[in-house]
Amino acid sequence: MVKILKIGLFLILVLPLMGQSSRRAIDTENSIVEWVGAKVTGEHSGIIRLSEGYLEYDGEKILGGKFVIDMNSLENQDILRDDRKRNLEKHLKSDDFFDVSNHPTAEFEISSAVVAHKVNSEQTYRFYGDLTIKGITHVIDFESDVKFTDQGARASGKMIINRAQYNIRYKSGSFYEDLGDRLIYDEFSISFNVVTQ
Repeated sequence: MVKILKIGLFLILVLPLMGQSSRRAIDTENSIVEWVGAKVTGEHSGIIRLSEGYLEYDGEKILGGKFVIDMNSLENQDILRDDRKRNLEKHLKSDDFFDVSNHPTAEFEISSAVVAHKVNSEQTYRFYGDLTIKGITHVIDFESDVKFTDQGARASGKMIINRAQYNIRYKSGSFYEDLGDRLIYDEFSISFNVVTQ
Protein backbone atom coordinates (compact mmCIF):
# COMPACT_ATOMS: atom_id res chain seq x y z
CA MET A 1 0.00 0.00 0.00
CA VAL A 2 2.83 2.39 0.93
CA LYS A 3 4.60 1.56 -2.33
CA ILE A 4 1.47 2.36 -4.33
CA LEU A 5 1.12 5.68 -2.52
CA LYS A 6 4.75 6.55 -3.27
CA ILE A 7 4.27 5.76 -6.97
CA GLY A 8 1.10 7.84 -7.02
CA LEU A 9 2.83 10.77 -5.35
CA PHE A 10 5.70 10.51 -7.85
CA LEU A 11 3.29 10.62 -10.78
CA ILE A 12 1.43 13.60 -9.32
CA LEU A 13 4.66 15.58 -8.82
CA VAL A 14 6.68 14.60 -11.89
CA LEU A 15 4.26 14.05 -14.76
CA PRO A 16 3.05 17.69 -14.88
CA LEU A 17 6.69 18.76 -15.37
CA MET A 18 7.27 16.47 -18.34
CA GLY A 19 6.75 17.92 -21.78
CA GLN A 20 6.21 21.43 -20.48
CA SER A 21 7.16 24.16 -22.88
CA SER A 22 9.41 27.05 -21.95
CA ARG A 23 8.40 30.62 -22.74
CA ARG A 24 11.42 32.90 -22.66
CA ALA A 25 11.21 36.67 -22.98
CA ILE A 26 13.28 38.38 -25.66
CA ASP A 27 16.36 40.22 -24.44
CA THR A 28 15.54 43.50 -26.18
CA GLU A 29 18.81 45.19 -25.16
CA ASN A 30 21.02 42.54 -26.74
CA SER A 31 18.86 41.71 -29.75
CA ILE A 32 19.79 43.44 -33.01
CA VAL A 33 17.41 44.25 -35.88
CA GLU A 34 18.75 45.97 -39.02
CA TRP A 35 16.88 47.23 -42.08
CA VAL A 36 17.91 48.02 -45.67
CA GLY A 37 15.73 49.85 -48.18
CA ALA A 38 16.81 50.44 -51.77
CA LYS A 39 15.96 52.77 -54.63
CA VAL A 40 17.19 53.10 -58.20
CA THR A 41 19.93 55.52 -57.18
CA GLY A 42 21.15 53.76 -54.03
CA GLU A 43 20.05 52.46 -50.64
CA HIS A 44 19.73 53.39 -46.98
CA SER A 45 20.19 51.25 -43.89
CA GLY A 46 19.75 51.44 -40.16
CA ILE A 47 18.43 49.75 -37.05
CA ILE A 48 15.15 49.37 -35.24
CA ARG A 49 14.40 48.04 -31.75
CA LEU A 50 12.19 45.30 -30.38
CA SER A 51 10.07 46.61 -27.51
CA GLU A 52 9.06 43.16 -26.25
CA GLY A 53 8.49 39.59 -27.30
CA TYR A 54 8.92 35.94 -26.43
CA LEU A 55 9.94 32.61 -27.91
CA GLU A 56 8.19 29.43 -26.81
CA TYR A 57 9.84 26.05 -27.20
CA ASP A 58 9.88 22.53 -25.81
CA GLY A 59 13.43 21.19 -25.72
CA GLU A 60 14.70 22.19 -29.15
CA LYS A 61 11.27 22.29 -30.78
CA ILE A 62 9.94 25.80 -31.36
CA LEU A 63 6.22 26.05 -30.64
CA GLY A 64 5.57 29.76 -31.14
CA GLY A 65 6.64 33.29 -30.47
CA LYS A 66 5.77 36.92 -30.83
CA PHE A 67 7.93 39.98 -31.51
CA VAL A 68 6.82 43.59 -31.12
CA ILE A 69 8.80 46.25 -33.00
CA ASP A 70 9.01 49.81 -31.69
CA MET A 71 8.53 51.85 -34.88
CA ASN A 72 9.53 55.06 -33.08
CA SER A 73 13.01 53.59 -32.62
CA LEU A 74 13.61 53.50 -36.39
CA GLU A 75 17.06 54.98 -37.00
CA ASN A 76 19.21 55.59 -40.08
CA GLN A 77 22.90 54.74 -39.86
CA ASP A 78 24.39 55.35 -43.30
CA ILE A 79 23.87 59.14 -43.62
CA LEU A 80 26.62 61.15 -41.96
CA ARG A 81 25.05 64.61 -41.99
CA ASP A 82 22.78 64.97 -38.96
CA ASP A 83 20.18 67.11 -40.71
CA ARG A 84 19.78 64.69 -43.63
CA LYS A 85 19.73 61.73 -41.27
CA ARG A 86 16.95 63.32 -39.19
CA ASN A 87 14.99 64.26 -42.33
CA LEU A 88 15.05 60.67 -43.61
CA GLU A 89 14.01 59.27 -40.23
CA LYS A 90 11.17 61.78 -40.02
CA HIS A 91 10.04 60.91 -43.53
CA LEU A 92 10.09 57.16 -42.88
CA LYS A 93 7.94 57.70 -39.77
CA SER A 94 5.47 59.93 -41.66
CA ASP A 95 2.28 58.74 -43.36
CA ASP A 96 4.22 58.48 -46.64
CA PHE A 97 5.75 55.32 -45.17
CA PHE A 98 5.03 53.75 -41.76
CA ASP A 99 2.67 56.36 -40.25
CA VAL A 100 4.24 55.84 -36.83
CA SER A 101 2.03 58.36 -35.01
CA ASN A 102 -0.98 56.12 -35.75
CA HIS A 103 0.86 52.78 -35.80
CA PRO A 104 3.65 52.94 -33.19
CA THR A 105 4.34 49.20 -33.30
CA ALA A 106 4.61 46.40 -35.83
CA GLU A 107 4.30 42.74 -34.87
CA PHE A 108 5.34 39.31 -36.07
CA GLU A 109 3.68 36.25 -34.55
CA ILE A 110 4.87 32.73 -35.35
CA SER A 111 2.14 30.35 -36.51
CA SER A 112 4.45 27.40 -37.22
CA ALA A 113 8.14 26.52 -37.36
CA VAL A 114 9.62 23.62 -39.33
CA VAL A 115 13.21 22.38 -39.13
CA ALA A 116 14.77 22.73 -42.60
CA HIS A 117 18.08 21.12 -41.59
CA LYS A 118 20.19 20.58 -38.48
CA VAL A 119 23.95 20.52 -37.78
CA ASN A 120 24.95 19.63 -34.19
CA SER A 121 23.32 22.17 -31.84
CA GLU A 122 22.38 24.58 -34.64
CA GLN A 123 19.17 24.21 -36.58
CA THR A 124 17.76 26.09 -39.54
CA TYR A 125 14.05 26.67 -39.19
CA ARG A 126 11.55 27.89 -41.72
CA PHE A 127 9.19 30.18 -39.87
CA TYR A 128 5.65 30.95 -40.96
CA GLY A 129 3.63 33.68 -39.33
CA ASP A 130 1.62 36.87 -39.42
CA LEU A 131 3.40 40.18 -39.96
CA THR A 132 1.37 43.27 -39.10
CA ILE A 133 2.47 46.71 -40.31
CA LYS A 134 0.20 49.77 -40.24
CA GLY A 135 -2.63 47.56 -38.99
CA ILE A 136 -2.42 45.34 -42.08
CA THR A 137 -1.56 41.65 -41.64
CA HIS A 138 -0.03 39.26 -44.17
CA VAL A 139 1.47 35.79 -43.87
CA ILE A 140 5.21 35.66 -44.51
CA ASP A 141 7.85 32.94 -44.27
CA PHE A 142 11.63 33.00 -43.96
CA GLU A 143 14.54 30.89 -42.73
CA SER A 144 16.42 31.44 -39.48
CA ASP A 145 19.38 29.74 -37.84
CA VAL A 146 18.52 28.82 -34.25
CA LYS A 147 20.88 27.72 -31.49
CA PHE A 148 19.76 26.48 -28.06
CA THR A 149 21.98 26.76 -24.99
CA ASP A 150 21.53 26.41 -21.25
CA GLN A 151 21.04 30.18 -21.13
CA GLY A 152 18.26 30.28 -23.75
CA ALA A 153 17.98 30.53 -27.52
CA ARG A 154 19.46 32.67 -30.29
CA ALA A 155 17.90 33.14 -33.72
CA SER A 156 19.40 34.95 -36.70
CA GLY A 157 18.25 35.41 -40.27
CA LYS A 158 16.73 37.74 -42.82
CA MET A 159 13.18 38.42 -43.96
CA ILE A 160 12.20 40.17 -47.18
CA ILE A 161 9.11 42.35 -46.90
CA ASN A 162 7.05 43.81 -49.73
CA ARG A 163 5.89 47.25 -48.54
CA ALA A 164 3.20 47.45 -51.23
CA GLN A 165 1.28 44.72 -49.38
CA TYR A 166 1.03 47.12 -46.43
CA ASN A 167 -0.21 50.06 -48.49
CA ILE A 168 3.12 51.94 -48.32
CA ARG A 169 2.76 53.72 -51.64
CA TYR A 170 5.42 56.45 -51.72
CA LYS A 171 7.28 56.25 -55.05
CA SER A 172 6.26 52.60 -55.42
CA GLY A 173 6.15 51.04 -58.87
CA SER A 174 3.16 48.99 -57.74
CA PHE A 175 1.04 52.15 -57.49
CA TYR A 176 2.67 54.71 -59.81
CA GLU A 177 4.06 54.61 -63.34
CA ASP A 178 6.95 56.43 -65.00
CA LEU A 179 8.87 57.11 -61.78
CA GLY A 180 12.22 56.70 -63.54
CA ASP A 181 15.16 57.14 -61.17
CA ARG A 182 12.77 58.35 -58.44
CA LEU A 183 11.53 54.77 -57.97
CA ILE A 184 11.91 53.24 -54.51
CA TYR A 185 11.80 49.45 -54.61
CA ASP A 186 8.91 47.71 -52.87
CA GLU A 187 11.02 45.06 -51.19
CA PHE A 188 13.13 45.87 -48.16
CA SER A 189 15.03 43.54 -45.87
CA ILE A 190 15.09 43.01 -42.12
CA SER A 191 18.11 41.16 -40.71
CA PHE A 192 17.92 40.05 -37.10
CA ASN A 193 19.94 38.46 -34.34
CA VAL A 194 17.51 37.84 -31.50
CA VAL A 195 18.34 36.34 -28.10
CA THR A 196 16.16 35.30 -25.20
CA GLN A 197 16.74 36.22 -21.58
